[in-house]
Order: sequence, then structure tokens, then C-alpha cells
Amino acid sequence: MRITPALLLSSLMFLNACGSNSDPETLVDDGTESNNNGSQTSPEIVEVNVDFVDSFWLPGGRTYVSYQDSLAISHNAGISLLDIGSSGLVETEVQITASLANNLAALTNDRLGILGLNSVSIQSLEGSLLDTVYSTQPSPNLSATIFASYGNCVYWVDRGTSGESPDTLKELCISEESGSTEVEKYQTSNYIDNIFPLQSGEFVVFEGLSGNRYIKLFNSEFELKDEYSSTEEIYGSDIEYRDGFIFFTGFSSVWKMSVDSNGLGEPVIFQEPASPSVVNAINRISVHNEGVFIANSNFLYFYRLSNDEIQNIYKIDVVDTVEGVFVYQDLLIVSHEDNVGIKIYKISDF
Repeated sequence: MRITPALLLSSLMFLNACGSNSDPETLVDDGTESNNNGSQTSPEIVEVNVDFVDSFWLPGGRTYVSYQDSLAISHNAGISLLDIGSSGLVETEVQITASLANNLAALTNDRLGILGLNSVSIQSLEGSLLDTVYSTQPSPNLSATIFASYGNCVYWVDRGTSGESPDTLKELCISEESGSTEVEKYQTSNYIDNIFPLQSGEFVVFEGLSGNRYIKLFNSEFELKDEYSSTEEIYGSDIEYRDGFIFFTGFSSVWKMSVDSNGLGEPVIFQEPASPSVVNAINRISVHNEGVFIANSNFLYFYRLSNDEIQNIYKIDVVDTVEGVFVYQDLLIVSHEDNVGIKIYKISDF
């Protein structure tokens, strides 16, 4: 067949159309689809009605941790230990008088770590009384929110002052054999946004300076294993881990990133809320073996997952703006910004 100029032009136009990417969806490294901004595409959101099974008044909830067989909550009047049955009903409360507890962490030796206003302490509990096992020297530069535990150790950040000294990640460990040890584990000239210990012994550190953000992976000796850098506003104010992925807050989005002992994956946007203030805070994400819960204004979102794939997305209007969410056993604890207490939902109802 003779190729005419018109036929050649028509063929080139056809090939050019086939080669162009008119579909905004692409494949990312983990095999899930994403759009041009890297966010994972998802099933349609289904709005459902879920009623809470119980509520409990507290004078302003701050942080939550599973401690022994109870839910420990720090609040304006101290610490409450709630015994909650499998039905979701609060059965008993033990009130513990304590000075301001900005954050709590449970240790494996049944002790409780407390991040106070200017010091860190490890406490043992006898009935409703705390007994101080060890307390650090006062420091005016403690981060008011960064606090984590791994094994019999707690971790926190001491801020540098006016750029004269670096941010320092510190460790306090308690054991029956060696007693208490307090050491500096890591220093950086960057601003540490948050830390997260993995069950494998590695640590994830979020930090940044002057528009550059870093996610760093350290081994148990705090030797750097991997690093991801970006100009995206990935602060990690709240970090949760589930099945090989960390879910964390950015300035206006919730992100997902694979992590294991070999290194870090590429982060992708998991959810894009309407307002930056919605997720740029702690207690906005909580994970369960069924999936991921995210608080977004006056809505709860439940992403039901199978391995890494989103099976369903449920949206629940809880009327009042959510201050925090926390998975406790098979229950979801929800607090609101009006600080009138908590509401308890059964995850099986979602």
C-alpha cells in the first residue's frame, strides 16, 4: 500500500493520542492507584449512622493510653483509669491525683511514664496513688507533646534555646537489674516534629527546618538507616502504625508510608481534609486490625482495609467537632473540642 502524506499525518495523530495520558490516575509503587498529587484513589464514601454505646464526663481529655487492664486518660484534674467492659460501658473509674500531665506512655513493666510541664517521670501505681520511681531534672524547654515509649523506656524532646543548642531526643529506661538510666540518644539542628518507635526496635523521626522536611529511620542504636526529604508539609503531628505502614498527619492531609527494617517507602496522600486545622494536631488518627479511623472536623472516617487495600470508607457525622480518637481494644474512644468528656463506640457497629 502506498503511504500518502494525508495517511501519514493521520497515523501520527493517532499515535500521539494513544501516547498521551488523558487519565489523571497513575500507579504508585505499592500498586494502588493514585491521582496526580499522589493521593490514593478509594471507593465511594458511604455515610452511615452509628450510635455511641456510652459516654463519660471528664474535665477535658488530652491523651490516651492502654495501661494494664484500663484506659488511662490525662485531663485537667489529673489522670483517670477507666475499666470499660466489652459492651463499651464504663464500669469503674479510678481517679489519680497528679500534677499537669501533658502526655502519658505505658511501659512493659506496668509502670506509667508522664510528660509533665517541665520534667519527665516514671511512676508505679498502688491503688489510686502514684509513687515516683524516677524523675528528671526540671527543664524549661521540654516539648509539650512529644512523648513515646518502647519496652521499659520513655522518649521525649528537649528543645534548643534560640538556636544556641540543638533539639535533643532523650531516653529514660527503668529496669530491676540496672535501675534508671537517662541518656541523650540523638541531636539535630533541625526542629523535631515528632518521634515514633516501631515494635521492631527502629525509630522514625520527623524533623525539618526552613521549608525542608525529613523523615528519618534509625535503628535501635540510633544509627541512621534511611531518610526521606521533601518540601511537602509532612509534620507528623500524629503517627500510627499498621501492617507495615505508618499513617501520619501533614499540614492539610493524612499520609501513608511503608516502613520496615530495610528502609522507608514513598509517602502518598491517604486523605485530604477540608481544613489544615483538622489534622494538624495529635490524636487525629487511630488504627485497628480492621482499618484506620480519622477525625475530620465533626466527622469520623473509617477506612476498612484488607492488607493494604481500601475495601470500604464510612463517614459518620458526630455533630460536634472531634478533638481526638483512640482505639481501645475493640472500641473507639472519641473526645470533642468542647471538653465535656468522651463517647464510646463499638467498632463492630461501623
